[in-house]
Amino acid sequence: MGNKENNVPSGGQVANELVEQLRHKFLDSLARDGQDYDPRDVEIIRTDDYSIRRFLTSNNMNASQAYSQLQETMRWRKEFPVQRDYSQCGVEVFRTGAMFIFENDREGRPVLYARVRTHVKIQELERLVEEVIVTTFEKLDQIAGEKGFTVVMDVSGAGLSNVDMRAVKFMITVMRKYYPESLKCVLVVNLPIFLRTFMPIVRILLGSKYSEMLHTVSDAQDLFNYIHPDNVPKYLGGNNCHDFTQPPAECHYKTEELSHLYGLSPTVVRKAIQKFEPHINDAKKLLFKSIDLNAN
Repeated sequence: MGNKENNVPSGGQVANELVEQLRHKFLDSLARDGQDYDPRDVEIIRTDDYSIRRFLTSNNMNASQAYSQLQETMRWRKEFPVQRDYSQCGVEVFRTGAMFIFENDREGRPVLYARVRTHVKIQELERLVEEVIVTTFEKLDQIAGEKGFTVVMDVSGAGLSNVDMRAVKFMITVMRKYYPESLKCVLVVNLPIFLRTFMPIVRILLGSKYSEMLHTVSDAQDLFNYIHPDNVPKYLGGNNCHDFTQPPAECHYKTEELSHLYGLSPTVVRKAIQKFEPHINDAKKLLFKSIDLNAN
């Protein structure tokens, strides 16, 4: 007599079946909703299982909820719209070293560094900042795949003027809703005492699942538990002297030359971008200088 348990589908089989069900449901909807989606994204859904499975995993294998989130994400990607590279971002943003993708952590995941002290609230450039954030998540997602990525929030030298909860909420919302299962670890480095009151708010925005991935790093040795010293920037006590302020290869223009993309005049953008200058100079000084993580 055969073992009846052998006829019970495994968890992996169930997941694969659900992936195919959602794929067919989505492709069948193209005749009605196809104009809402970017053809490049449709092709990814057609060929890449992970692009669907991540939504199932994020929704505890609830196919209905997963499909709703998938649809919402696909519409958002076209409406935003999501750029595949940085060609529509000005070089000044990168020269501040405010946000950059660096070497892998000990789990082989790419690491995104965000230097909070460089954040300047400039209303005219809010859309530009959002473009950089989304394009960076897109780049990370392409590089990381199912491995996901790590975020290092470097709060060294940051003050209350650098805290922008609107920007924080935007980052977390984009990551949770449109790049599910991508974030695997958040390391908060050198958090000043007077900014610790914001951490409960960040945890609430992250939600219970992602807040468990949030870790406060006390010193360089603690950081090295997550990332090898050779992969940590010199200014954070590591050994890596790579220029983190170098604009990506596809980024050729000054921000004012792209002002038309944001519905602004070159003059308005030129004046706004001048606020980046102190941070550009600061980033140059940090390139070959380490920071004592115990300073605060």
